[in-house]
Amino acid sequence: MAVGQVSFAGGEISPLLHARVDLSKYQIGLAELKNMIVLPQGGITRRAGFDNLGKTANNMNTTYTVKLIPFEYNSTDSELLEFGNKEIKIWGKTNDSYSVLGTTTSPYDISEVNDIRYVQSGNVIFLAHKNHKPQILRRNSLTSWTISDLEYRNGPFINGTEYDSNAELTIDPTINQIRSTRDIFTSGHVGTLLKVEYAVSGKSGQMTSGPAGTPNFTEPVEVKGTINVLTSGEWRGMITIQRKVQNGSWIEVRQYRRTDTTKQGQWDITISETEENVLYRVSAWHETLRQAEDKEPIFWAAIENDYKHKHSTELPVKTALTPSAVSSGSVDGNVTVKGEEDEDGKISAATFDGEVKGNVTTSIVFDPDEVESEYEYEEGNIGTMLTKLEVKQLSSQDDTPATVIISTSGFLKQEIYKITSVTSSRIVTASRQTQGITTNKDYITGIKLWSIGAWGDTQGYPRAVEMYQDRLVFASTTLQPQTIWMSRTGDYADFGTSDPLTDDDAVTLTLAGSKADSIHSLLSLGDLMAFTTGGEWKIKGYGDSGAITPTALAAHQQTNIGTKNIQPLNAGGRIIIVQTQGQKVFSLGYDLNIDGYSGSELTILSSHIFENKQIISMAYQANPDNLLWFVLDDGTCAVCTYNPEHEIIAWSRQEIGTWQTKTICSLGGTDKTEIFCVCRTSKEPTQKELFIQRDRRKETQYTDNGTNYESILRTLRINDGDFTSKKLISRLIITVLNTTGLWAAPGDYSHEKDNWERRRKITCSDSKNIQDLELQIDNGFSNDASIQIRSMDNQKLTIAGITPIMTTGG
Repeated sequence: MAVGQVSFAGGEISPLLHARVDLSKYQIGLAELKNMIVLPQGGITRRAGFDNLGKTANNMNTTYTVKLIPFEYNSTDSELLEFGNKEIKIWGKTNDSYSVLGTTTSPYDISEVNDIRYVQSGNVIFLAHKNHKPQILRRNSLTSWTISDLEYRNGPFINGTEYDSNAELTIDPTINQIRSTRDIFTSGHVGTLLKVEYAVSGKSGQMTSGPAGTPNFTEPVEVKGTINVLTSGEWRGMITIQRKVQNGSWIEVRQYRRTDTTKQGQWDITISETEENVLYRVSAWHETLRQAEDKEPIFWAAIENDYKHKHSTELPVKTALTPSAVSSGSVDGNVTVKGEEDEDGKISAATFDGEVKGNVTTSIVFDPDEVESEYEYEEGNIGTMLTKLEVKQLSSQDDTPATVIISTSGFLKQEIYKITSVTSSRIVTASRQTQGITTNKDYITGIKLWSIGAWGDTQGYPRAVEMYQDRLVFASTTLQPQTIWMSRTGDYADFGTSDPLTDDDAVTLTLAGSKADSIHSLLSLGDLMAFTTGGEWKIKGYGDSGAITPTALAAHQQTNIGTKNIQPLNAGGRIIIVQTQGQKVFSLGYDLNIDGYSGSELTILSSHIFENKQIISMAYQANPDNLLWFVLDDGTCAVCTYNPEHEIIAWSRQEIGTWQTKTICSLGGTDKTEIFCVCRTSKEPTQKELFIQRDRRKETQYTDNGTNYESILRTLRINDGDFTSKKLISRLIITVLNTTGLWAAPGDYSHEKDNWERRRKITCSDSKNIQDLELQIDNGFSNDASIQIRSMDNQKLTIAGITPIMTTGG
């Protein structure tokens, strides 16, 4: 009877399933698979060997190991970053061989590097660690890298009511000092931001315009809300409103020019200002509209009588007036007294003495225009009343100066300081950080609205970082373990907000769960995901196209699996996490039916691989075979061939570097994703060196660091529908390709104990075509009939299927 197995897509399955012939997984599963990989097509092949690149930094440290971080600028430009004790080594590729291109210092010691979180943006990597300020690692060239603090600004903050609800602050700008009524400061607050808010009353002031051509400025006034400028008076000139910009220069906002007082009115303008810390100033000046010889003097005319009655008017006249001619007599009716221009251009005026019944009209006449002013008196004996008409010059000046009234609305002022030193728990020295106004001379007391920086040595620093919707995202400090902070859109160092809020403002969000588990990792995958030891969360925006804004976002818990403090992976659009206890692996994917994420366990059918062990590191090798690599704390590895679209989840065991693997990392290459790991290669207690190793891209020999490794396949019990009957496997057909040799034996064979006659060795020509290798197997009759195939030598081995020829009975 021929009982063939043409697929191994089940991988190594748990002994708990070795009797579950009812499962479809049994038909494609194996009892043991070591140092071999399940191919997505169902076959199996020997894994690639590893070569040493060189010793790691601090390679004798047996407690901690270095951390490997990939830097991938594009598909052909990538480097491997080795984080050791206060040092980063950059491994780069030259002629398909990796070597150290350069080194740079780092703030992280060897005990901290495993907890670093990172995200890359172009030539920059942002780094987060709970004990250090966020860092920027920048590639200047292949051999030149620099690391520095992220100079974040304008936030983020913790509201003072959460920090200490009863503390009030006083600012003394003369000595750059901030005082508190309660003990809120520690030495760890040096470098921390501090934001205060207090009411500023509206202001009102008045100015007059300066002389012709010379502007007269008001003192700059701070505006947030409105500024109003109102003019009055008979003036000709210019009023200008200016705004101070970031570089210190003044720009014109509005301007008004008055050229004709008889036709134009006054200026009454109100400007609204929404930004913080902005200065405005107003200037006013006269304009010279006429030359000196064209100026029109102002004259005064009056009729005086015995009773000292006086009536006056102002008349514009071109030239000076010389009073002359006098007339007298008696008129029964109206009388007009005129002054006329003579040959010299002078205007004469007249006085009249006589009896007039009716009206008296006076006028000054000149060419080409005539201006008249009439004075009406009751009919009577004017002769005893009217004594003279007098016209004289009052002034030859231009218009009267403009009166300008400037008023501003009150507002709530916001200022940001950075603490530079701590004198006591109630007194600190701080430098002003707010842009736009260079000095603040006001002594401010009783400030109840204040906030302290969310990050610092006392509060802790973010332990997770990610990029999402063009925002730099941080999460989780010691003081706020469940809080997420997002920068302004497109400005990764700015964590400020506006008043009123705008869509691109920075965002702060705190998870509202029943447990206060810390966020240890973030991952951007369509949605922003946050991971804690108690559950997995989705951060969702409700703006246009799901955009996150300060007023349109929410966090929803998706699953309560709980994630170990290992950065989750994006494996072909699904999220791979290690459960909190470190022995189970889950895949999270979006489920349209629930409009959220659900999880499925990948290890449930192969859980025996992780018994009494914990996963400590993982990586995803996307090309060519979609492999998930997991490093276990006993130094071995587990690999899962992961292709959920075709329902392939197949596990195998790996032993790399002949003994103990510490950590692992993947890095994109030109024709395949490369795997790098850190290994201790010797069991000898005195030989503790750690090496960085790389899997070979093009296989020419199957060795780890020059040492042969053994690959093993052992089948499950051959199933003929009856496990109680005895079976004899007399022949075995192995379908192979790309194979140079192997040996096969009964499944219970041990080459350390059994005689060699029970195993059969075979060699064949290396071919890309399918070959059927047939050999005799002597396992005797057994209830547990199975076979094993091994390769211990430097030989290729890829198996497409096996067909045991079996006899029942015995």
